[in-house]
Amino acid sequence: NGQRAWKYLHNHYVKEIKPKLKQPHNLNTLTTLSYMLSSYRDNSWTNGVFSQAERQQLLNLAFARWLALPNMLKGQLALALKRAGRHQEASMVFESVMNGAKSDADNGVYWPQQNRSWLWYNDRIDTHAFMLRAMMEINPQDARRHGLVQWLMLNKKLNHWKSTRATAESIYALVHYLKREQQLGVDERMVVNL
Repeated sequence: NGQRAWKYLHNHYVKEIKPKLKQPHNLNTLTTLSYMLSSYRDNSWTNGVFSQAERQQLLNLAFARWLALPNMLKGQLALALKRAGRHQEASMVFESVMNGAKSDADNGVYWPQQNRSWLWYNDRIDTHAFMLRAMMEINPQDARRHGLVQWLMLNKKLNHWKSTRATAESIYALVHYLKREQQLGVDERMVVNL
């Protein structure tokens, strides 16, 4: 069950990650772990295996070196910070990613292809969809949200979402968007005159 998985993860953290916390190659792991923990704020899911002090330490270490993170992991860090009540830091990290986005009327809001795009956290579609979902939590009234959706849908129409992970992330983000826009489950009626 889930609690056994968290216990295993904590044991791995104590034995393998904690002794090397400050090494640069652990930054991505620290960030993703902080994000995952922020997604389970109720300790009944994790059985409280990560103490509040450990969670705080992970988040602080990830934030200390956030500039070195790829865009998706910056999005994860921004969400973890926001969920921890650190709204100003969350906005700063999130805006740094959004400031790197391009925008035009035909394509919407998007980022150029990242280096080493074969890595899961550099995947263009995954990252784009995740940033849309993060925006829906961090700043749901951001006017750029429509441009993010435009690019995502245009990419699907003219290209393809190349993995099940990218497809799932995209659909999940679009559902969050539609829910925030109060367009989910809205009845649409059509009149046809022949």
